[in-house]
Amino acid sequence: MKKIIISFFILFTTQISFSQNLTVSEMINIYQKENIEEINSFITNKGWHFNDSKKNARTYPQKNYDQISWVFYENDYSLSGSLSLLISSNKVETIFYGIFDETYDYFKNSLVSYGFKVVNNDIKDGKIITIYSNGKYEANISISKISDQYKSGIAYFIAFREYN
Repeated sequence: MKKIIISFFILFTTQISFSQNLTVSEMINIYQKENIEEINSFITNKGWHFNDSKKNARTYPQKNYDQISWVFYENDYSLSGSLSLLISSNKVETIFYGIFDETYDYFKNSLVSYGFKVVNNDIKDGKIITIYSNGKYEANISISKISDQYKSGIAYFIAFREYN
């Protein structure tokens, strides 16, 4: 009986700790959602918290983008991840996902399983940039070191988009 309880506890805590992580499959799923409420429900059901939204948050040539963001906290003080969507004409255009070194391998393994390959990389001051593609989607990953009053370590900023 003790073994069953211990096994259940390990499975349960592992499930909770990875619920905030997003995989490539889940990002693709976000692109396929019909409306913002479906996206918000999906993300908040994974333990993320709505953070902000802005109408016409960004403007690029001939397009205005709205932006919605969510955050995930490890505890009351430590930001564990950030997620933001750029939306144009009610369609997700780009997903921005910020995570730390503890969760990056989880995401990278899902890239490999979806056939993503490195198509370009570069070094900038303070960061390494690698672009992965599988022909239909692109993940632009920027790796940099961060340090502030709440967290220090390696941060991964991912811009994920579907090719048009």
